[in-house]
Amino acid sequence: MNLQQAKHLAHKVLANEANPEEKAALQQYIQDNALLPGLEEQLFPLQELMSAPDSALPAGMEERILTPLTGGNAPAIPARRPVLRQLLRISAAAAVVLIVCLGAYRLLHTDRTPETTLQTLVTPNGSQGNITLADGTQIRLNGGTTLRYPSSFTGKTREIYLDGEAFFEVSKDSSHPFIIHAPAFTTTVLGTSFNIKSAAGQQLSEVAVATGKVRVAATVAGTADSVAYLTPGEVVYYHPNDPAGIHKGSIAFNMIGAWKDRRFHYDQTPLHSILHDMESAYGLHFRVVNPAVLSCTFSATFNNMTATEILQTLALMSQVKFQIKDSLTEVSGQSCN
Repeated sequence: MNLQQAKHLAHKVLANEANPEEKAALQQYIQDNALLPGLEEQLFPLQELMSAPDSALPAGMEERILTPLTGGNAPAIPARRPVLRQLLRISAAAAVVLIVCLGAYRLLHTDRTPETTLQTLVTPNGSQGNITLADGTQIRLNGGTTLRYPSSFTGKTREIYLDGEAFFEVSKDSSHPFIIHAPAFTTTVLGTSFNIKSAAGQQLSEVAVATGKVRVAATVAGTADSVAYLTPGEVVYYHPNDPAGIHKGSIAFNMIGAWKDRRFHYDQTPLHSILHDMESAYGLHFRVVNPAVLSCTFSATFNNMTATEILQTLALMSQVKFQIKDSLTEVSGQSCN
């Protein structure tokens, strides 16, 4: 299950239309992706939570949603629903303040481990971020990306953690390899520029190299071909459901990190991957009415187009329909198979 399919199931749960198997599948997805930043907010928008019937959410799922909303002080199970209702019926202004405060906390808070202190930087969907690390490495982050990094590098390696997409220009230091840990890959370099796209819950991950040489290792145990070495103009792809492991190919130099200028190139790319790009780059929120359309594939190049222009083009190329309803873009239509 990918994030778009999970959003569809969450909508059915809140509408009290999901069967027990669908509720169980959604609960399992939430458990498997517990570390995905902002998962509750993405699956359960405030407006839909406010109108959800009392019996819509199973107790276990209710606790998982309510705990982050109440700062970890969730009430006992029998009292949870009234408290949730009270929280969600606050004024719109107060809701905005809550969201801003949560965003500021994520931007500023640090994660402490026995080994080191990691700073956390989060770029919201629809925005981009820039950071220069202590060693001079420059990173450009796409929307919906989380980066964890130390304030200074000690030891024999320079290690950071990425969940999302970013373009790196790594300062050269042959005696201290630079290592990026991501959900699908561990990428090791000495000094180079490259793009990594790997987010928790994302079906397709990739690493593309613009300059230098990198080593990419799949982080999932049991992958057949789990290591690849890339030189400029090469890319590796990884799909969690592909037992063959990672696949190596070529890529045009001008498309490596092209998202920085809102340029997108798709070659038989499934719709669920394109919608993920639209969420990151433009801050859109989708509700999928028919999950079968997510497997539709598209081949197209979009150069600095608006989100509306891109969705209109996709609609003309297929039987997929996009309709804006309040803050959501509804995705419907017929399967392309």
